[in-house]
Amino acid sequence: MTFITEKIRGAVSTAAVAERPLVDLKWTWIATAAICAFFIGAREYEQMFGWKAGMDSYSGEFQTYWMPILYIFTTLELIAFLGLVFYLFKTRDLDVAKVEPREELRRIFHLLGWILLYGIALYWGASYFSEQEAAWNQALVRDSAFTPVNIIQYYVADPIYIITVSAAFSMRGHACRPLPAMAGRPRMFSCSSGRSCFCHARLSTNGEHCLDHGRTGRCSAPLGLRVF
Repeated sequence: MTFITEKIRGAVSTAAVAERPLVDLKWTWIATAAICAFFIGAREYEQMFGWKAGMDSYSGEFQTYWMPILYIFTTLELIAFLGLVFYLFKTRDLDVAKVEPREELRRIFHLLGWILLYGIALYWGASYFSEQEAAWNQALVRDSAFTPVNIIQYYVADPIYIITVSAAFSMRGHACRPLPAMAGRPRMFSCSSGRSCFCHARLSTNGEHCLDHGRTGRCSAPLGLRVF
């Protein structure tokens, strides 16, 4: 009886998997639109309060309009990172030997959706807002660790693309378990995830090395730490 019940459950499970669409990127496009809308809103916020309340990090206006963004988003992004990676890790498939070719292909498309999302977030964090910071540094003589563009880039945009690449790394199943064809080949994802974290750490030195820029008129960091 137990054997028959297990066979029925297995047949039902196989049928349910077969009914899943092979390519379903609906949530990928929704997340892409949400990320783009969010960053466009962040850019408008910079336009409204960058010059008005972002010139001096010790002023009351800066504490009102910019420091809450740092505190709130740092906390939310840490929670999102830990929660998402933990969920994807706990829900991974451990029985890869029984994964059907169609299900494996469906998971590959799902993984490509995460990689696409990472590419969009990487553009905003490592390209758009990085170039914006270069323009800010060219326009102002004084620079510090906390400016409107530094807060948006280092504490909002960069962590978002780190979260997406970490989710993609976990989606492939922590040691590639959900994708049998990629088992034992984590180098590409490891390098991509590590590069994103290293890039964020390296860019963050740009704000730290100019803490005395307003007093001395020059940056005191070695040339190797100067990003712009």
